Amino acid sequence: MTVAFLLFIAVSVKASEIKLRTISHQDAFFSQILVLDSLHFALRTKEGSSMNNVLGLLTIQDGPEVKLNKNILSSKSQNNFDTDGKLLFDHNLNELYYIYFYRNQIVRMNSDLDLIGTVKTIDTTSVSPIETVKLKDGTIKMSKPSQVVNQSTTLHNGLIFNRSGLMGKHEFRESWKSSSIIDVYKINPYQYWGSFYVQHRGGKSLSHMLVTDQYFFALVGNDLIRYKIRKPLTDGMNGGKPKNHKTE
Repeated sequence: MTVAFLLFIAVSVKASEIKLRTISHQDAFFSQILVLDSLHFALRTKEGSSMNNVLGLLTIQDGPEVKLNKNILSSKSQNNFDTDGKLLFDHNLNELYYIYFYRNQIVRMNSDLDLIGTVKTIDTTSVSPIETVKLKDGTIKMSKPSQVVNQSTTLHNGLIFNRSGLMGKHEFRESWKSSSIIDVYKINPYQYWGSFYVQHRGGKSLSHMLVTDQYFFALVGNDLIRYKIRKPLTDGMNGGKPKNHKTE
């Protein structure tokens, strides 16, 4: 869904005196948006009649200005589902990441949307297995649901936490049915760090996650669960060596 961009900013720090003013209205349309700082925003939008996903920056320093980078997201098919994914920002590294939903690729960028590089997850799906159909009105839709490679992703201080959507070659089927598999990647230098399980609760699987310096938070059904991260993983946020490890 594309949403009109309407931003407000508070001009007073006292709760009883908070005032809001519009800083951007009808300057950009977006399906995803991230706050980089008080003057800059990264967003995902659609490009003209092609409706391809593109990334852009909104700057409000000298009045709202939108710049699109049409070369970052690469498509390997004739449909715009191929470039569907999630945009993330690591405030500690001041870098942006775009994780594709239907293939094993992660795009790494600086805060100006300049490409740093493209890396792969441990999944082997490099081309989106998406089948589409064109309707009479020209609209293109999926003809059947496609398998999601990367279901849910978050990052913190140089580590990417990715919920894998496909069962691994050496995965136990019972573990796959009862748990969500979280793969961890170290960003600099990029490498697979290890994996851990988040147990399902009441037949529900993990839908959202958040990571801090000490904790991994998981939303499973209606339950919010806090896991304490062990030291080997917290060391990874400061340049440790990769190894398999678990949450407590």
